[in-house]
Amino acid sequence: MSQGFVGFKELLKNYRYLIFWAVLAAAPITLAFAEVSPPWPSNVAALTAVLQLVVFVLCFQFFSSSPRRTVNRVLILSFLALLVSSAGYIYLLRNFTYEARADAKGTIERRVKGFVCTPIAQQSNPDTCPYLGKPELNLIENRPDGLWTQRSIDAVHMALVATWMLAFISLTSLLGVFLAYQKRFGARKPRAAG
Repeated sequence: MSQGFVGFKELLKNYRYLIFWAVLAAAPITLAFAEVSPPWPSNVAALTAVLQLVVFVLCFQFFSSSPRRTVNRVLILSFLALLVSSAGYIYLLRNFTYEARADAKGTIERRVKGFVCTPIAQQSNPDTCPYLGKPELNLIENRPDGLWTQRSIDAVHMALVATWMLAFISLTSLLGVFLAYQKRFGARKPRAAG
């Protein structure tokens, strides 16, 4: 087995250890986080996990031998991207989603609003369009396509997924670059006293 792959395997072990403690320490936040994932696609958690692994591989490949100055810049940029994408995601989630009953059993699901009203909704609500809410949705049986254009609903879906993914890319970059850089110091053997 090549030396590079052995180093990557060791880095993955360290990453798993770091994630384990981060999740354990943030268990209440992690449980609450499950309620704020994008409503589409349904398998967004699996897609996010694959994306995180790919980003982690790229971090190991490109930053395990980078100079400290480069690593520091990437860490700062990753942190800033994490802040901006997280804030953007929270804004979109707060303003462009709502909870509705999905079936007769009372199952609640998160649905997406749009930002461009249909001609009928614009005519019925000229002062409040596109900022419509539960009262208007209740009148049309919680069908968002009755109030907003399908194109604007699709754009919000994509913006939610994009900001979600960017937040996780940023978080994984932050952790991956840090671990790849720190791995160099752990791999050095101490000098013999003499």
